[in-house]
Amino acid sequence: MTYTNLPNLDEVVLAALDFFTKNRVPNLNLKSFSFPIVVGSGNAYNTAQVIFANQAAIIATESNFKQTLIKYKKLIKNKSISELIVISASGEKIRFGK
Repeated sequence: MTYTNLPNLDEVVLAALDFFTKNRVPNLNLKSFSFPIVVGSGNAYNTAQVIFANQAAIIATESNFKQTLIKYKKLIKNKSISELIVISASGEKIRFGK
């Protein structure tokens, strides 16, 4: 696929709708995360706030991520915080870290 033959937004949305009529949406098990740092920018930051509203989590942006790591350095060092989750509104990033 090249830039000149990318599908338009209508085609992508219809393909996604078709996909999810045939496939189950996977469950998101937040209980597997004890006390993560969650990083997202723009809409992903807002999404993180909604997803982790009822769970202990530190939510940071790509802009303040380094300061957040410094602020919570002791908790990271003693493994009180041992998980990092990256949320992307475009779906291009995945969870990593432990």
